[in-house]
Amino acid sequence: MAHPMGDSKRDEHRVDFDCQPPKMIILDMASSVSPTHGEQEGTMCNGHFCCTCCHPLFLLNQFGNLERCSLRPNIVHRADSWCNVMEPVVGRYRERNLRRYFRGDSAFILLNIYEFLEGEGLFYVIRLQKNQILQESIVADLAYDWLRIGGYLENVG
Repeated sequence: MAHPMGDSKRDEHRVDFDCQPPKMIILDMASSVSPTHGEQEGTMCNGHFCCTCCHPLFLLNQFGNLERCSLRPNIVHRADSWCNVMEPVVGRYRERNLRRYFRGDSAFILLNIYEFLEGEGLFYVIRLQKNQILQESIVADLAYDWLRIGGYLENVG
């Protein structure tokens, strides 16, 4: 008889992860809001989130499994304590034969994060916020590439 939880996607990934080691690890860092109730230590009303909350920082892998987290007061920057969360996890995967990737949102555009990732040999993708000046400076290049690729595809097809 099958285990009642054996059909979940997470279990499928976990079984694959346990039976056949992955060739890569993708670490995804994100902050979140964790609403609280009452007079809990480290919480206060946050105008951005419109609630009384904590501001935890999570590091997940590509399977959605939590690698490490930090419960922080809500008055910190979204990237605050990133090193305390990321360094132990990167250290755990350092000697394994894996391609290691990091992805994060625009809160993680910090020089010390770039230096850490490059020093550890991680590939990374960090999302930039929409930036009108950057967008205007690359629009001509994007239009040229789009026309060049479109023209190539029309000639091939």
